[in-house]
Amino acid sequence: HLQKRLKREIERLKAHLPIYARRQQLIDTIQSNRVVILKAETGSGKSSQLIQYLVDAGFADRGQIICTQPRRLAARELASRVAKEFDCKVGEEVGCHVGASRPQISHLTQIRFVTDAILLNEYQMDPMLSAYSLIIIDEAHERRIDTDLLFGALKICLQRRPDIKLRE
Repeated sequence: HLQKRLKREIERLKAHLPIYARRQQLIDTIQSNRVVILKAETGSGKSSQLIQYLVDAGFADRGQIICTQPRRLAARELASRVAKEFDCKVGEEVGCHVGASRPQISHLTQIRFVTDAILLNEYQMDPMLSAYSLIIIDEAHERRIDTDLLFGALKICLQRRPDIKLRE
């Protein structure tokens, strides 16, 4: 486990993504706030890297970190990229669930990439979203109907669960 983390850290240094310089500041901000809105340029690493920093910082110790995407392809591609960087297969530490397909998850899953609609469906079955410690709504600025409905559901969930965190 430590060797994998060290390998990821070396790769992050090589990648020179802008978000790396603010890693600790972002972790601290998310640690001390229940809701965080992050705005960053395309290619900054906010979608693929921040979630990994949060796992390394222990945010997945109390539940999975879930990241929604408005499109299936984006969720699949992010899951593949992060799984590669985690040196695992999709369905192990990094999971994915889009459309009507079977969820690619296991007891090892720490990060899950899904579409907004999948998380909405999960909310209907479990309004506490009890499997998750942190929820990331990526590409929230696109303002799709599923995303807007998800924000309403998450507002209720935040009122019921003081331990959960939300990042957009």
